[in-house]
Amino acid sequence: MNENSTSIKNYNFIKNQPLGEDLFKNKSQEKTALVISEKIINDPDFKIIGIDGEWGSGKSNLVRLIEKKLETSHKFFVYDVWGHQEDEQRKSILVELTDFIKSEKDLLKEGNKKTWDEKLKFLLAKSKETTTINQPYLSVGFIFSLLSIVYIPTVNVFKDSIKDFFQIESWFWKLVLVAFPIFIVIGIYLWNTVKYCCKKKGFWKSFRLSAEETFQVYTNKQKEETKIETISEDQPTVRDFQNWMEEINNDLSKPIVIVFDNFDRLPKKHILSIWSSIHIFFAEKTYSNIKVIIPFDRDHVQNAFKEFNGTDNKFGDDYVNKTFDIVFRVTKPIMSNWKEFFEDNWKKAFLNPDDEELKLVVQVYEFLNRRITPREIISFINEILTIKLLDDKFKERYIAIFILKKDEILCDPLKAITNLKDILGGLYHIYSNDSEYAKQLTAIVYHIEVEKALELIYTQELKDSMLKNDVDHFNEICNSDFINAMFYSAMLEIDNFENPILTLAALNNDSNVSATNIQQTWNLFNNRVLQLDSSITKFQISDWQLALLKNISDDKYLIRLLENYFNLIDDSNIDKYIDLVDDLINELTEEIVFNKLIKRDISNKNFIKLIEYKGEKYKEYKLSTNYNSLDQYLSKLSIEEILKLKNTQFLADGYDFKSYKAILKNSLNTYIDQNNVQFSNDILIKFKERNKKNGNMIDFLDDSKIYSLFANFSSSELPIINELIGMRIAKGSSFHSSYVGAFANVLNSEDEKRADYISNIILNYISYDNLLLLSKHFQNNALYVQIILKMFNKADLGKTANINTLINKYTEIKGSLGIVDDLLLKEFNKWELTKDKLNVDELSEEFINDCLNTRELRITRDFLWVFNEEFKNLDSEGYKTVFNDGTDVHFKYFKYLEIDNLTQTSLDVYESKLIEKLKSNSKIEPQRWNILALYEANNSRISIINVLKNILGEILVSKIDLKLETAKTLIPYFVKYDLLKNQNDVFRLVFKNEFLSDSEFLTLLISNSEYIKNIYKNTIQTDKDSFRNLINEKREDNSEFEELAKRIDIRKSKTTSEVEK
Repeated sequence: MNENSTSIKNYNFIKNQPLGEDLFKNKSQEKTALVISEKIINDPDFKIIGIDGEWGSGKSNLVRLIEKKLETSHKFFVYDVWGHQEDEQRKSILVELTDFIKSEKDLLKEGNKKTWDEKLKFLLAKSKETTTINQPYLSVGFIFSLLSIVYIPTVNVFKDSIKDFFQIESWFWKLVLVAFPIFIVIGIYLWNTVKYCCKKKGFWKSFRLSAEETFQVYTNKQKEETKIETISEDQPTVRDFQNWMEEINNDLSKPIVIVFDNFDRLPKKHILSIWSSIHIFFAEKTYSNIKVIIPFDRDHVQNAFKEFNGTDNKFGDDYVNKTFDIVFRVTKPIMSNWKEFFEDNWKKAFLNPDDEELKLVVQVYEFLNRRITPREIISFINEILTIKLLDDKFKERYIAIFILKKDEILCDPLKAITNLKDILGGLYHIYSNDSEYAKQLTAIVYHIEVEKALELIYTQELKDSMLKNDVDHFNEICNSDFINAMFYSAMLEIDNFENPILTLAALNNDSNVSATNIQQTWNLFNNRVLQLDSSITKFQISDWQLALLKNISDDKYLIRLLENYFNLIDDSNIDKYIDLVDDLINELTEEIVFNKLIKRDISNKNFIKLIEYKGEKYKEYKLSTNYNSLDQYLSKLSIEEILKLKNTQFLADGYDFKSYKAILKNSLNTYIDQNNVQFSNDILIKFKERNKKNGNMIDFLDDSKIYSLFANFSSSELPIINELIGMRIAKGSSFHSSYVGAFANVLNSEDEKRADYISNIILNYISYDNLLLLSKHFQNNALYVQIILKMFNKADLGKTANINTLINKYTEIKGSLGIVDDLLLKEFNKWELTKDKLNVDELSEEFINDCLNTRELRITRDFLWVFNEEFKNLDSEGYKTVFNDGTDVHFKYFKYLEIDNLTQTSLDVYESKLIEKLKSNSKIEPQRWNILALYEANNSRISIINVLKNILGEILVSKIDLKLETAKTLIPYFVKYDLLKNQNDVFRLVFKNEFLSDSEFLTLLISNSEYIKNIYKNTIQTDKDSFRNLINEKREDNSEFEELAKRIDIRKSKTTSEVEK
């Protein structure tokens, strides 16, 4: 085995001492040692030699090199200033040096060793003296015993001579007086017995000890105890020290070199003291056989002097320069072959080294270690050995990482295995996917088995972080690569859930815990919480409960909570229950919470409180009560209590609350009779809350009460005044004539604000359609008109109407309200017509025209549908009515009939009626001709040609005496359908000469001249003579005649016969 190592099993610890070898490439230490040993050490001018270098630069190794080179001529004495920092330095140096010189063989001159033994004893001599003074005194028990011996005989002697024994007649008290000292002694004895019993001495032992203490003569206690300790130590003075050193110098047989080592490790406060002593003892005194070598770090010394001289480094340098005769600087070593040195020492330490593991350790050391020196390498290898011995399964590479990053790892072990980059730096990519890294490092940190390391340590850490609600640490653990394997098993060990649930809820979304593990944990916590005692004593929900509810799909826990909270309700805390439900809604949403509530009954009192607290939203909480019972409860409240309720309007609409309403109505009548307008107002408002149907309150108050209250308080600003006006309007002409005058002024005046208010409330007292039907009665009352027009623009009044009835009164209502546009029709359009009850013949033309002018309205579409359906369903008799005298609605608005509804039957009836009128020479209405045009427009389905032929036939046989206006209407049809061709008497019966005096007729002929020309050419002479002659007669004087003649080719001639030829 190497002399520098210590063997344990298969490992050797390497002694980390200076080797005395220069392992540096340039051999700088070897050169320096050679210079000092050959040239400096024997030069009397160099008393103190300084070796300057930073910690780990090899100063101690250089000293060892020098020692090796001088081992035949000098002895080296190494004084550890760091190890003696708490000693008195002068004496310590002398003692250590004296012991060294007398123990080294042949170092002292012959015969002087015994002398130095005596000197060392004197130097180490100490004395100690202690004095104690004790003074005994009599015990209390003994004193009273002596007193009894004197007292009892004395009392017995004199008791009979003392007159009447102090006049004490009782023998008992005489006995007490005589035996008094004995009682005292017995009392002291009993006191001592109790005292020892309390000290748990036992009864018999207490009995014996109390007897000894009571009757002992002396107490043997110290009156005064004085401890005097005298230590005599002679501390050497400067002169003593120098003299001592001089004597050593003179008695040496060979020179010695004193090395003051470990200045680098010395605290700043001790540097100044020891440095000062060395300077005085060695720099200012010359010894022929003594040299001093001091290895030091200049920066360390300067820092010590900075405390006294600020940032000025010159003072420290001056002090160094004055102390040393010569200073050699040792540079930081550069080991070119450090890996070889590392491997050599590794193989010394590990008897059976793993070469692959060695390479990895060297790699770790190279990347993570900031300095590489022989001492560091040996220290590093030894430290690996100390950890390796704990468990042979610890791998060296991971031990190396731990040693080199020990401070960071021990500060936060978890971070070291989750944030590898901060620890490993350039090695991160090598170990980032290493499955052994976390286990090994954890095992090394905590000295536990590798395979169980993560589970043992981080299972507990995981649980602890949850139990303490340490969210940061919990998330740090959950970011580790190993978390999934142990997460759920750790959760199974948790039996306290409040903090763990809060911690789990704060888990980062990017954690490495799988979604399955997370959900399983939530389900686990939920199931275990459900097994706990579910009793609840107050309306409060904790954050952990909310967190659990947010993360589970099972609704059992929420249902249980709601059940328990409901069971806490009494007549004083319904608001707290509602607040709690609201809190749950804020956290879990309305859909979740309200869906879990079930319908439950509460007391009448709580139900009213609920409505007062939540208003119209109270139904969402699914709390109800028996309405019959509630009606009775409300009816038993005083009117003052009722009026304090602010949300009674939200009571169920489907229940009548007859008793409650009866109380309100009776109270209202009472307060009206008392002329209490304020209470009347408030009660009326309450009553209206329960009567929301149109016109339901039409007979609510008698005319006399309406009148009396209004007449007395007409100037009041209370809402009831407008309500009374609304009641008055609703009664219309039925209102008692005696009271009408009181309302005249207000009804005849315009008031926007009042009209707006009444428009909102009047439907309580009358239906909307009946209100409109009162328009004629109130046509001269401006306020009424204002109210109605206001109502037109309001869609939220709950207006209802029989629109068919109102349509029949359309013109009357429109006129009474002074409406000139389609405003009323648009108001009616808000309701749907009952089509099968609409009689179009009864509709006013104003209504029809307004409809036809606003075709986009639904009411117009409904009217036209009925209008067309009725016509389509008519028979011949019905058509006769339509085409009879022009008054029928279908006749008037024939153009609004759909084309498909124009049938051959209707056309035949139309034809017969038209021919009938033509024969009777009745005036033909323009609308009748318009109807013909409409039929003609439908010529693709039914033809009007036969109608035209029949009319023409009747004309040509003189049954119809064709009139000018009729001719101007019919001739275009005759021309269009070529009905005049090959007909006789056309120019006599159709193109009558009498028509030619009409300019429009001439224009008609001119416009159809081409057709007429052909007719003229093919007509026999006798049929057209009169027509031709008249044209020739007029052509000279009338340009229209001239143009017509030319167009139909009628030539001028002097005589008629010539023209014919």
